Amino acid sequence: MTSIATDAKPPGFAEMPFCEQLIVWAVRFWVRNFKNQCSADEPIQHGFALARVPEAHRALDDFLTIVAYASGTGIDIRCPHHPSTSIDEQRILGIIAALQVQGAEKEAESFLSIWLPPAAVRCALTAATTLAKALGTEGLSIRARDPNQFASILPNPLPAEPIDQTGSVTVH
Repeated sequence: MTSIATDAKPPGFAEMPFCEQLIVWAVRFWVRNFKNQCSADEPIQHGFALARVPEAHRALDDFLTIVAYASGTGIDIRCPHHPSTSIDEQRILGIIAALQVQGAEKEAESFLSIWLPPAAVRCALTAATTLAKALGTEGLSIRARDPNQFASILPNPLPAEPIDQTGSVTVH
């Protein structure tokens, strides 16, 4: 990690370094296909292979699967070609960035605890750590994000009715 991104407004997709674009693209593509109930494996796997981190694909899939099914709130993930990034996409980058630094697991937990109950946070951290280490091994680092940067912007509150687990992720 080289710097802390602290702008009040999340940066545009094109303004981010390559590794951050790769992660946001993969997350967006995964979520779009999750919502459409089809597999996103091949293009994401190919993208990570081209970036020399093929093992990142499985870790990202595990991480997003946990988040999608365990989240009790909407998560704002944009469509693959959207020019701006959401606060939630920045939080995902913050999780990975924190896990690329030795001893920063609590910071990653603070990002995840916005969406997930404690048991799911622990499971998601395992997958996210694998992803962060795979990227770091190839020199692909994510810039740190301040977990307090978006503290006043919390996700939608839990609904009074049971949660539709297939619809917990929002795509714009």
